[in-house]
Amino acid sequence: MGKHKYWNRTGELGRLIKALKSQGISRVEELSRLFAETVKGYANQLQIPPLRKEEIEYVWQKLLD
Repeated sequence: MGKHKYWNRTGELGRLIKALKSQGISRVEELSRLFAETVKGYANQLQIPPLRKEEIEYVWQKLLD
């Protein structure tokens, strides 16, 4: 059951990454407080439950790709 829950969260993070990229937010060189707040704001707009620090780092890494 834990894997299923993780899979859903991965899907949510994928939606978030897609939304950020569609707004031209990618290739952010530094994981700053401002960037983290931006990511949290978009997650909130997409009705994604609050992100943990590790999830924000994951999103940042995916946006570097």
